[in-house]
Order: sequence, then structure tokens, then C-alpha cells
Amino acid sequence: MVAWGTLSAWVKQAELDAGLRSDGLTTAEREELRRLRREVRILREEREILKAPREVTDFTGTPVEAAAFFARETVQAVEAFGFVEQERANHGVARMCRVLGVSPSGYYAWRGRGPSRRRQEDQQLLERIRGRWEGSRGTYGAPRVWAELRASGVRCGRNRVARLMRDAGLVGAYRRRRRGLT
Repeated sequence: MVAWGTLSAWVKQAELDAGLRSDGLTTAEREELRRLRREVRILREEREILKAPREVTDFTGTPVEAAAFFARETVQAVEAFGFVEQERANHGVARMCRVLGVSPSGYYAWRGRGPSRRRQEDQQLLERIRGRWEGSRGTYGAPRVWAELRASGVRCGRNRVARLMRDAGLVGAYRRRRRGLT
């Protein structure tokens, strides 16, 4: 037995689909509206993922705005995975991975293993660099820090020191140019 209200709703929908009435949406229009609302919801969430006020930290612990962080041409997968890890309570992992251009399986594989040997060595070297830089009261730049590390027996490249200092926001002081008096 079918309720009277249900039967009248079915008849009304059939008349709308046949074009006999114009006071509602046809089934095709309802499906399209449902599809478009879902698409808008997904796009809003994707936009929310990259909204500027949210802060992420790179591997040096330096806070970076998410939109500026991922607006770069090349984003390391490890950095994207770190962002997904921080934001997974707010958004779905699969959607964030799609927005950031990485695979969910790569994220889960990254999550299961620890930091790479290179990353661990970079962390240890950064601690030494930070110690030398603080020892110079923030005046030494990458070339001098690199020279001091070499003098103390640490083998590393100058560009690696420069990269780690740049990523950590460690900048040396520079001399001001003298201006003539005349």
C-alpha cells in the first residue's frame, strides 16, 4: 500500500518530466543540481585547504603560510606529506593529496617510515650551523660558517650550508656601503 502523499508526489514528478507542468524541477534538473552542489562543496573545501591564514612548518621548524608555501613551482613531496599530516584532522587525506599533486599511497608510505638519512644529517648539521651562527652573534653568513665547520673537521659543501641557513632563516650581517661626504 502506498501513501497518498507519496503517490501524488510521484504523479507530480512524472508530469514535470513529461513537460505538462512547470512549477518544479524535472528529474534531470534535480540530478544536475545535486551534482553541481557536490562539485561546489568539493571546490570550497579545496580552496579552504590552501587558504592563507593556516600555517605550516617546513622541516627546519620555520612557519610558512600554506598558500605561499604551495604556490612555488616545485614542492617537495615530503613537504606536502608534512602538510597533509598536520591538516588531516580538518580535511580528507585523499582530497588534500589530490590538491597538492601527491598520491595518498605515497603519503601513507611516508608516514610509515622515519626521516631519511639525509634529512637526519641535515638536522644535525643545522644544529652545528646554528651554534656557529649564534656564536658569532648572528654576524657570520654561509661562507664564514662553512669555513668554521671545515676548520673544525666537518665535511660538507658550501651550498648545503647556504641552503640550510636559508631554510632556517639564518642571515649574516653585512657591511654597509660607505657614502662619500661630498
